[in-house]
Amino acid sequence: AEPLPETRSLRQQLRNVILPPGAYAVGRSIEDLALGKLRLQVTAIRREGILGRSPVPATRLREGDTLVLFGAPEDLELGESFLLAG
Repeated sequence: AEPLPETRSLRQQLRNVILPPGAYAVGRSIEDLALGKLRLQVTAIRREGILGRSPVPATRLREGDTLVLFGAPEDLELGESFLLAG
C-alpha cells in the first residue's frame, strides 16, 4: 500500500548519485530529466570538487558529476536507476 503523504515526507533523505561514463543522464539537462515526476529534487551538483547548491534546471550534466538527490527511499532507488540507465 502507498504510504500516506505525510509519512513519505518524514522519510525523505539525501542520496549521492555519481554519473559514470555512458550514464543516461550525461549530456542531458536537469530540466530534460524531469525528476519531479519521480518526486525527486536535485539539491546540489558536485563537479570537479566544487559543490553547486540549487542548480538551475538548464544545467547540463557531465560524466563524473555527483548529483545530490532529495526524496523518499523508494523514489531515490527509481531515480538512481533512471539517471544511470534511462
